[in-house]
Amino acid sequence: MIENREQHLIRKIRSLCAQLESEIDAKENGQANQQDTMGTINYKELLEMSADYYWTFDPNANMIQFLYIKGRTSQDMPVSVSYTTILKAIPTDQQKVISDAFLHLLQGESKEEVFQFQRVHGDLTYEMEASCRAFMDGQIKKVMGICKLYNKYSRSQRQTVQEEEKFNVLMSLSNMFIWEYDVKEDTFLANASLFHKLKIDEGTYSFEEAVDLLGMPKLNDLKQHIMDDNLTGHAIVHVKPKGNPMDYIFETNYKPIKDKHGRYQMIIGTMEDITEKEILKTNASKDPLTNSYNRRTADMTLHSSFEKFMNGEDFYTLIFFDIDNFKSINDSYGHDMGDYVLRHVCEVITKEIRNSDMLCRWGGDEFLLICTGISKENIYAYIDRLRKLIDNTEFAFNKEKVHVTVSMGAAYYYHSDVTFDQAMKRADRSVYKSKLAGRNKVCILK
Repeated sequence: MIENREQHLIRKIRSLCAQLESEIDAKENGQANQQDTMGTINYKELLEMSADYYWTFDPNANMIQFLYIKGRTSQDMPVSVSYTTILKAIPTDQQKVISDAFLHLLQGESKEEVFQFQRVHGDLTYEMEASCRAFMDGQIKKVMGICKLYNKYSRSQRQTVQEEEKFNVLMSLSNMFIWEYDVKEDTFLANASLFHKLKIDEGTYSFEEAVDLLGMPKLNDLKQHIMDDNLTGHAIVHVKPKGNPMDYIFETNYKPIKDKHGRYQMIIGTMEDITEKEILKTNASKDPLTNSYNRRTADMTLHSSFEKFMNGEDFYTLIFFDIDNFKSINDSYGHDMGDYVLRHVCEVITKEIRNSDMLCRWGGDEFLLICTGISKENIYAYIDRLRKLIDNTEFAFNKEKVHVTVSMGAAYYYHSDVTFDQAMKRADRSVYKSKLAGRNKVCILK
């Protein structure tokens, strides 16, 4: 689309058409004077500032004569080109728009026609807007017009733009959005579809403005992770945009861009709107104490995930863990502290796991995390990150503090398994091995 700053020039160009038409009429009637001559000079100066092409079309000769082309001297003008040749450089669907415009003018159906079109010349495409009117040249009715170039790009540039447009469409269809944080400038930017969804004016905002507008205090955690050089690359964030009654839940994955000295320059990421998924999850059967999924939901998920695995649809990892010395915590600090530890362990892990992962309370202080799509090469690092997170979290309740650790184990489904129970038994044995190794460990049985 033509930009606002060009619209003013286009309006000037249209007025020039009317001015030239009047001067032509005056000359034909023998009424031209010094003032007309000065008008023509002013016209030419304004034309050179405002237009890229000035031309006339003779329908009898089927020719377009260029009287002015920006960048060419008056000695090179005029240039005549057949109308058919001009049309060949214009996309087929736009040829009819131009032909119809000329026809309307020549038949007196309209006084002025304005249209946009593209002209292809070699590797370059020119996007233009034309304004034209009919006039009498002796006994012949012709069309005169002015064109303004407002965009020019090569085939490769156009392909890039098209790919970006396709990407943005696909992202919006999948409820995915893009954001970036410029660390040096301390500014936050996102693609237009995210701003549109959240009903926020599109633009680049300072970090503080973004936190306020998005109603997303967790953005401050990102800044802290940058300072600590401890980016996790993933988060579930709650967004309550300013002036918007809706609450949104997004899953975001992001990566840093560093300079050659290892300093953060920019953080780029994607955001997926998982609000509806989260509502459905909330309505599912959950454990009332920890808000994790209960044993019944875990059993149903194990059944369905095992079937999907056997059908070759996905790859699963079962992560089993329990809280080290949980009975001692209950005995020493009371059941209220024990309940708090259970809740807080689940809160910490839920904030860090992916949306596709499912945390379930298996019973007592035992928990099951069902993961999909994590390769065997990466699963240990993923589990150990969760273990370290609990180990480094402060658990404080009623002015009492307790150090909490978990022993974690994992197992995979195998095609030789008859039921998911076999994988669960392997996961349970792996937890037992973690405890034998001194607790606060991760063990994976092959």
